[in-house]
Amino acid sequence: MDLIKVRDGGVRSVYESFLWNVVDEGRAITVEIARLADIIPQYIVDPGKSRFKPILLDYNYFINCEHHDNMLSMYQDLDDDIFAENKQLFSNLVNMFDSLASFITTFKQYLEEASSDSRLEEWDAVRELELEAFYFIGLSCLSLERFFAASTLERLVVLLFRLLDDRSSGLVFVLDFLHAPQNAEDTLFSRVGIPLPFVDEILEVFGDRFHEIQVHSSSLSRIRPILPSLLFLSLRFRPHTMSNTPRLSRILDLFFRDQWVISVGGHIVNLVDDWSNQKLLSSLLASRITTGRARMLTEQQLTALQTVDLPQGSMRISMIPSLIPQLAKYNAALQWLCLHSYDKSSSRKSAGFTTIVRSTLNGHFEPHLAMASVARVEHNMITVYERALRTKKDSLEAATSSVSSLIDEIIEILKLTPNLPLKEDRKTKLMDWFVVLKTRLQEEAQGEKGAEIAIEVKQRIDHVISSVGLSLTLAAVSPRLQQSLDALYALSSLNKTHLRSLKVTSAPGYAVEMLTSWSSHLQYMLVNSPLLLRAFCYKLFLTVGVEAVSVHSSTRRSPLARALSSRLSKRLRTSLASLPHQIFEVIDTCVIPQLEHRWPTALDKSEVRRLADIDERLKLAEGTRALANLSLGVASLSSRAMGGRPREVVSEGIRRELRVRLRKMISCEGGVHEAIARAGSESTLLRTALISACEHMRVPGSAIWREEVASLFEKEAERIVDRAAKRKTWDDNWLDREGAERRERSIMRMMIDATNPKKTRYIGHEQTWRDAKSGKEVFTPAILSRLEISLPLCTSSMSRLLRARASISLRSILTQMRPLMPTSEVTPEGLVRLSRSLPSSMGDELAGMTQSLLLAQYLDHARRRSARLMVPYVSRALEATTQFTNEEGDNSSLLSLLPLLRHLGLSPTGLSLSSLSSPSSPTPLSPIAAVCIALWLTEVGGVQTTLGTLPLPSDTKTRLCLLRDTVVAGRYPNKNRPKAIDIQNTIDVV
Repeated sequence: MDLIKVRDGGVRSVYESFLWNVVDEGRAITVEIARLADIIPQYIVDPGKSRFKPILLDYNYFINCEHHDNMLSMYQDLDDDIFAENKQLFSNLVNMFDSLASFITTFKQYLEEASSDSRLEEWDAVRELELEAFYFIGLSCLSLERFFAASTLERLVVLLFRLLDDRSSGLVFVLDFLHAPQNAEDTLFSRVGIPLPFVDEILEVFGDRFHEIQVHSSSLSRIRPILPSLLFLSLRFRPHTMSNTPRLSRILDLFFRDQWVISVGGHIVNLVDDWSNQKLLSSLLASRITTGRARMLTEQQLTALQTVDLPQGSMRISMIPSLIPQLAKYNAALQWLCLHSYDKSSSRKSAGFTTIVRSTLNGHFEPHLAMASVARVEHNMITVYERALRTKKDSLEAATSSVSSLIDEIIEILKLTPNLPLKEDRKTKLMDWFVVLKTRLQEEAQGEKGAEIAIEVKQRIDHVISSVGLSLTLAAVSPRLQQSLDALYALSSLNKTHLRSLKVTSAPGYAVEMLTSWSSHLQYMLVNSPLLLRAFCYKLFLTVGVEAVSVHSSTRRSPLARALSSRLSKRLRTSLASLPHQIFEVIDTCVIPQLEHRWPTALDKSEVRRLADIDERLKLAEGTRALANLSLGVASLSSRAMGGRPREVVSEGIRRELRVRLRKMISCEGGVHEAIARAGSESTLLRTALISACEHMRVPGSAIWREEVASLFEKEAERIVDRAAKRKTWDDNWLDREGAERRERSIMRMMIDATNPKKTRYIGHEQTWRDAKSGKEVFTPAILSRLEISLPLCTSSMSRLLRARASISLRSILTQMRPLMPTSEVTPEGLVRLSRSLPSSMGDELAGMTQSLLLAQYLDHARRRSARLMVPYVSRALEATTQFTNEEGDNSSLLSLLPLLRHLGLSPTGLSLSSLSSPSSPTPLSPIAAVCIALWLTEVGGVQTTLGTLPLPSDTKTRLCLLRDTVVAGRYPNKNRPKAIDIQNTIDVV
């Protein structure tokens, strides 16, 4: 069927609807290929040192499947593990292969059933959509070549073929489509099987009759931006069968005469490298691109970039019409310079061209800075444009009213000014003319031709004022009238099509691949120029919006935008990689030194002199500025429109750094006293400094600290106890940790060694452990109180470990004594062996169990002592509770709860009670909830409450329980305990 000559709108609308679906599917496939390429495990890409290497086979598997299956049967566990680890990835790959097979097959069937006429008599949406669908087929092949090595694709296909019982049609399709190339002509493009007449027609139309297309077609709105990429992909579909030198020469003259590096769907392609194996194309390109021409083109583009005067300061709506073509010129030059100075050359010839471009620029051009500079202007302009579009109707009325009032002012001046160089009748006609002009503006300025009328009125008024000699008379009004007419013209010119074209021009899709090479520059911008970085990221994320708007189906836009945004955010994460290290550097150099100094209550001269120390103040100011810049840098990447969530990345980095610090803090050499004292002081300083620094960036430092400390102690204790339970034995070596350079001892292991009955003796009346030989004091329980205050989770985890150690020792003793039970039968020889081994082994077990229970007792004593210290705070909380329940108190009377809640980890220093919140819960902890906690702690009115479902961290609930038991111990006998109610109900009732 001839699609060009068909006049039946119904048939063409069916084809158009079908092609829209095909194009949207092709765009989604290219995005999915890029997304999956980022999450392929490294052991599949390079299985050399992976444990999965035996099961990752290439296409040689299909030569003798039965033989390989027999060999792989012994690796069933590896098959199960790799499938369990990558189940979702494999499912996504199969879906992508199915979509790719359907996409290619469907479009090929369409070309066979409804081929276009080679004569161009009409150019419409169907024709453009055909070319766009063909473009996405080529882009899919190019993406597979660029993102995946051929060996990786083979390993994935074989793995899916072996592991999946239900082999889809897409998997069968890629078996033949994705094998490694056998020769230079065997490529993914040649395997697609696009009809060569269709490819020839594209090359003929754009090589021989491109000017004819421009005459016959009103626009090439969809494919004009991708024409060079479309022609490049067309040549990839039949590189070796092309011998029409004149046609190729015309194509190169039209599309590649001034560029040899292009962006194809985000892939940077150097034509010198890509066409190096094609003699005809390579020679034609070499005749057009020489070293002298490369230098001349670079100078031209640099001059074009520098001649654009980017406005500074606020943006006015009247500036936009004249600024749009300037920005288009700037972005075109910027794209050319970025692409041709990007160092990704694979041959000496292309590297020579890159060197020439860079030497010509000679420091006059930094791509990331040039992009950030124009991005600030574009951000302001797009923001103003979008705001003006939303209020266009009201703004037009206001602008028309302003112009009308200024025309009335001109009429009044003409009426009242004597001795004008005009006769009375001419003055009357001139005033009538202004009235007619005002009436026309009021009637037509808000119509479709409002912009034309505004510019026409401006030109006519300029001409009349200058021709009749009224320039001096109207000097005060004329400039304001010109500005108002410019604003009216700009407002009338506003439309969504122009805004979309502005975003398309500004979106740097080519820059995504360059982000890795710009990583160090972006990190510097993050710390020193966060506002520039924000504008830079805004410009990058314009690409996401442009691609999403290009999708015809509204249901596909949001998933596509999320996928693109996620991929771009991953590229930007490299710029945030050094941020946590810089945060801890500021903490070490600025925050902790300030916290270490304790200011006395009464200041003497030396302390006052320190307050005025310039170096100290400068150091503090630099640290504050660094934190503020880091905060602004993180905030600059947190825009909702960008789609990225950098605070999560920063939090992950802070967690990694904190884990390293905590391991160093609790794993140290030296005596146990020094180790625990150092860990206690360092943890207090580090916790306060971390929370202070994180608050600047709105990162939950308190939650990060609590979760990482809990992970370090509680999860490690859980792991050791589980291992001991499985093996039914205890080994103190499990308490050791692997240090960065040497095997270091943990605090727990140091306590075990310091209280070892074989090496030390416990002196009961002194409550100390002394060395068995020298009598030197080795360990005292007093140091545990300090550890309980600074790291309470450490003491609770240690207590659990000690009890588990004692339990396992007791179980071992009972196991050894089982032969002595009355129900057991033992031979005389067995009794002899038992009599020889039992004293030593049982002695060791009994000593270890006693030691563990004694240490656990002292740990519990330290925790109870810490709770008793909070009794005064509870008393003051009780007074505040009484005032509140008697309706005599307010928020100020509840401030006495702050010390208690700080001890429970619910309130960082400096926050008011009304803003208290549970770090593990997004809901605020209200004063009423604080009062209920005090009620629960003190059992006011004889009513015992329970924590119930109040959203509190587990360690906070543990502290609360221990504190309540200490405060109310002995108040009630067990039989007289009051009835318990749920604290959440209490909160609801109050």
